[in-house]
Amino acid sequence: VIFDFDGTLVDSNQIKRKAFFSVTSHLSIYNRIMSDILEDPKIGNRFEIFDCYVKRLNEKYKYIVDSADLVNEYTLLCEKKIVKATSIKGADKALMVLKKIDV
Repeated sequence: VIFDFDGTLVDSNQIKRKAFFSVTSHLSIYNRIMSDILEDPKIGNRFEIFDCYVKRLNEKYKYIVDSADLVNEYTLLCEKKIVKATSIKGADKALMVLKKIDV
């Protein structure tokens, strides 16, 4: 049995959403750009999100930011907070049941 950790075993969706704004807090006047990107259900992964953010920031305001730096900061922040996240209801019990199964 294989589980995806984020959003399946621990409640991480809000942590990840807030992290996008945390790592761009030094650019807080541009929060609308990030909000618009995150509202698109087809936007993709963190790499695509930050690439899109950097592209729009540059196109609209001629402001240059390294998307790789933002991705790295985002990843570290998420890892730090997700390991402390609350388990999804029933996840701990399911893991304990599965642990007892002899394969």
